[in-house]
Amino acid sequence: MGAWELLWVLLAALAIWLVVIGSQIALAVLRLMRMRFVSDETQTLGREEVPADIAAVFGPSGRRLGELGFAYLETLKIPPRLRCEGLEPIWVDIYRHADGATRAAILVAEAPEPGRAATVSFSTHFKNTALLTENRRQHLLFAMPPGWQVEDALAASLDEHWAFHQRRVAAESDEPLLDEQEIRRRHRDLDLETFRHLQAAGVMVAAGDVWRLTATGAYRFVRQVVAGNRRLAALPPLAEVEDMPLRVIADRHAWASQEAIQAGTGMSRRGKIVMFGLSALAGAAAFGYLVSWEMLPVLLGVLLFHEFGHALAMRAFGYRDLSVVVLPFLGAVAFGRKDDAGPWQKLVVLLAGPLPGLVVAVICLELAMQGGSDPLLLKIGVMALVLNLFNLLPLTPLDGGQIVDTFLFARRPRLRFAFFAVSVLALIGIALMLDSTALAAAGVLLALGIPALWRRLRMLSGIDLAAESDVPTAIFKQLHEDRQGKMPNFAARTQIVRLLQPLIRGRAPSLQESLVGLSAYLAAIAVPVALLWHTGLPQGSYAGLFSPRLAQTAELAPDWDKQLAAAQSPDERHRVHWEAGRWFEDSEDDEQARTHYAAALAETAAFAEVPGDLRRLDAQLALARLAEPGEARQMHLDLLPQLRALPPPERQRLADVLEALNWEDGDDPERQQAYLREAISVRSMAGTEDGARYLAMDRIALARLLDALGKPTEAESELQKEMTDGRPHFAWEIEPVVWFYLAHQQPDQAEKLLLGLPSASRAEPQLARLSSWVALAQGRGAEARQLLEAQMAEDKRQNGEWRRLQTAVDLIHASRDVPAERARWLAEAEASKAKMGKPFAYFLKGLRGEAERGQWESQRGKSRLEAISLLPGVADTLRQLD
Repeated sequence: MGAWELLWVLLAALAIWLVVIGSQIALAVLRLMRMRFVSDETQTLGREEVPADIAAVFGPSGRRLGELGFAYLETLKIPPRLRCEGLEPIWVDIYRHADGATRAAILVAEAPEPGRAATVSFSTHFKNTALLTENRRQHLLFAMPPGWQVEDALAASLDEHWAFHQRRVAAESDEPLLDEQEIRRRHRDLDLETFRHLQAAGVMVAAGDVWRLTATGAYRFVRQVVAGNRRLAALPPLAEVEDMPLRVIADRHAWASQEAIQAGTGMSRRGKIVMFGLSALAGAAAFGYLVSWEMLPVLLGVLLFHEFGHALAMRAFGYRDLSVVVLPFLGAVAFGRKDDAGPWQKLVVLLAGPLPGLVVAVICLELAMQGGSDPLLLKIGVMALVLNLFNLLPLTPLDGGQIVDTFLFARRPRLRFAFFAVSVLALIGIALMLDSTALAAAGVLLALGIPALWRRLRMLSGIDLAAESDVPTAIFKQLHEDRQGKMPNFAARTQIVRLLQPLIRGRAPSLQESLVGLSAYLAAIAVPVALLWHTGLPQGSYAGLFSPRLAQTAELAPDWDKQLAAAQSPDERHRVHWEAGRWFEDSEDDEQARTHYAAALAETAAFAEVPGDLRRLDAQLALARLAEPGEARQMHLDLLPQLRALPPPERQRLADVLEALNWEDGDDPERQQAYLREAISVRSMAGTEDGARYLAMDRIALARLLDALGKPTEAESELQKEMTDGRPHFAWEIEPVVWFYLAHQQPDQAEKLLLGLPSASRAEPQLARLSSWVALAQGRGAEARQLLEAQMAEDKRQNGEWRRLQTAVDLIHASRDVPAERARWLAEAEASKAKMGKPFAYFLKGLRGEAERGQWESQRGKSRLEAISLLPGVADTLRQLD
């Protein structure tokens, strides 16, 4: 892989990563908008009411506050401000300082970290305001109402936190508030005042007795949390770290809250439909660009049929948080969660996507062949076959890889890791083979996750479920005991718990179950292939379906014998033989094609003589087209009288034969002229797009012939007719005309022709390269090099090694008077030559053929051959070609 290809893969990986991050932000915003906040009455209790595990977490902070001059005041039991089933109340220990105006509140951290299992907030009340000092958690709070001044100490210890708050108090000129009842009232009314303040700011809206975030408010809060987490990541760790059991308790408590919130604020059915619709639109745009707009409905239909198969199976087995989204450039995916799913449930879920898709593929392909190769059914069948068989490859994270992982590597962390690593490398290799930037980028992103996977799987062997039956607690305990590497933050730890729970709670298959499960997997691949065997498997390469260069949908070999047996009349048998001849001719099986065309011709003997019936003539033309050169010429000559008698709409057949005779009579220039002039006359009356294309080819061929006969004026006249016929011209038409002028030392005429073209046409690579040769012919070497260097940049972007070498050779020729530049491009050409390998010999053969052909472009071939001969080893390769 070259530097440019690697850059494109990395850019694509970055784009996919940004899409993933953007999707996570969008989902977080939607989840926040589903939350409903309330302001319920707080209970004042004694310390003995606090659950023992939470009291243990509060202990170290309470003792440190005692050393700082605080005394325990009371315990608050605050109902969850978020209305969510399963969410536990918040326990808060309140301490009062000796100054009477300052309070300290201890509660279990929402996102615990070592040294912050419990979080402490200091508040000091004045007559007209209140100071609130948080430590490393302000980004988790909504904006406070006026009168509350909030700052984050970002301190490394409780002492630094308290010192920061004292400095704020000392700087305040207002009179401290000592009225205990007023302080309690302020805290009691704080939630409602906060909601009203946020409503005034457009962040929240009231909905009956609850409050909810607006879209703007939710987005701002997500940005606030992300920025705060980024800021915390840059801070040094906290100095005072609690004992490990307390850190585990805090993690488990915060985890339970996270799980309750996630379960209670899952996306509604309407939200899932909206998300699916938006992802489908984005995916349609991506796949339309990547594949083709014509194939887009088929591709999306096959992908979604596959993913909804997974989703329906998940729903049947009680998975939760189900959703289906389309991933631009990659495919689609069905999400669902069930931590205790057994091996058989996993197998059914994994096969519920590809297996129905393969059944549909078999049905569509069978119907397509029975109905005479119906194009739509053929496309659906081929697409379903390719995508679903690809998905069953034994590579993680494909369905087949997950099946192999489930039945071979459950409870075998090292083997599971090795399998994943090999799968990722294989996917990247397949992507490179298919030239699929998107697939390679996905492989790169998966590869970046290999170290994290190793850490997670290595943890499995250290988790002691006998000592700790609660799975999340056991995982958190192992995370805190692990001394290898940096401790993941709380968000990463919760993600690890979510990923490891299914591996621990899901039952591992027995040996017999593994054998049966893998047999079912192999059968899912083998049975559809076996069912298709009698009809003939797809021909051609379907790998292009995953590549930017989409391969055309390959046809399947119809059962011609079956169709002939069903034909009841000469007309029907003729049709079958004619279609079979065309099919075999397209498949480059000339012998079979001739057999069927001859049979089609024989069937026409039974037809009544009907004016305008050209079936017999077409069969004769087809046989002549496939005959040996000498035989073909005589057959064409014999058919000329019939062809010349055809009415004008049907005389394109005559032009085809005249063009063939032009090549077959290559040793008789006078006859060639006559054939080409007659073909031009016939094509001129066609008025079709194909007719115009062939007319241009005939005029260029006639001009070459006239110039070779020493009639350049007549040749130029034919070319001028071609360029002034009032229609847009393609680069392949313009190029020979320019080379005619260059070969006849008329570079100004060549430049005039190019400048007269639309700017979009001049920008085409073929013509942009041609402009450099015109500039060289006019003595403007610097301009020629500039044009070619721009072309080289485009060639590298397009990943065309052949064209890169061609441009490098042109630059060597254009730099013949600039030694430093010539050395640079010689090195570039040498690098391209090394990458090409064996095809380099064909490149040289093409240059030599162009140099020796004697046509207008031969000077270009000679110049390129001279330039490339400067490379080491080229002379030997040229001698080998002899």
